[in-house]
Amino acid sequence: MHRDQYGNLRVRGPGDVAAVQVCWSDDSAVALDKPAGLLAHNSAFSGPREWTLVQAAGQLLGHKVALLHRLDRGTSGLVLAARSPDQAAVWQAALDAGTKRYLAVVRGRLETALEIDHPVREPAGERSPAQTSIRPLQVSPSERCTLVELTLHTGRWRQARQHANHACFPIVGDMEWGDRKFNRDLMARTGLQRMALHAWRLDLQHPLTLAALAIEAPVPADLAPFLAAASLQAPAALGSD
Repeated sequence: MHRDQYGNLRVRGPGDVAAVQVCWSDDSAVALDKPAGLLAHNSAFSGPREWTLVQAAGQLLGHKVALLHRLDRGTSGLVLAARSPDQAAVWQAALDAGTKRYLAVVRGRLETALEIDHPVREPAGERSPAQTSIRPLQVSPSERCTLVELTLHTGRWRQARQHANHACFPIVGDMEWGDRKFNRDLMARTGLQRMALHAWRLDLQHPLTLAALAIEAPVPADLAPFLAAASLQAPAALGSD
């Protein structure tokens, strides 16, 4: 891997990133666990062509998939994809009606839950309404940071990162929206090499069977040493309240 102008990791090729994992699947859709540093797909905004989640999923599954949403390059975790274009519309509606939850470590000691209702900037510069709930899970006893759960009630561009920064609790390791000096100091002490943001849970209704789905992606191995260094522990049962 190499780093971009913000210090974020970028993937050069298929051998340069942890393997993409399947967290849930059936004949119509699949939930993929994207590693940090991997681009969801190439676009006009992503620079030179790179190895992407779309390509990795195609190699893993043996067929193309249609991503229903994206994660930032530096974010790990769940991405839902339809197995065929014919299934994309019904799954997109189910995803839009569902709930996306993230785990993050933020700068500062957050002890009370926050409800953020604030417009976020889109890539073209316009602002869109957005709502996020931030719930503290554990304050680090050794570092000035807190493990939190973010629930996104809207699906805007870099919403979790923008709202965390707006609340004055920027995400650790975020070199674009975060506190760069704090990040550099903390990363040097703890060995963190990535942004501490992980899309860990999707709650939605299966659009074909109508079954309730709760899909989770475990905390990735590249975050575990940092959490240990900061004396933080992700919930053993992530779905528990």
